[in-house]
Amino acid sequence: MRIAQEIRKIEPFLKVLASRKLGLAQHLPPHPERMVILEALIRDKLSDPADTTIAAREEAILSSLKTHLSA
Repeated sequence: MRIAQEIRKIEPFLKVLASRKLGLAQHLPPHPERMVILEALIRDKLSDPADTTIAAREEAILSSLKTHLSA
């Protein structure tokens, strides 16, 4: 039950993350690195589930990806 509550907090974020509009396949390396990056994004969001607008979330996701990939 607790897991479901935590997931509900970030459900809008997960929808944006899964959106074709975001185009993550173009930005992420192939598996297994892809899974590591997605897990890191989700963990970050679970630690701070503050809501923002969809456009800002998309920009934040892409910015976070760029930061992670350049490190």
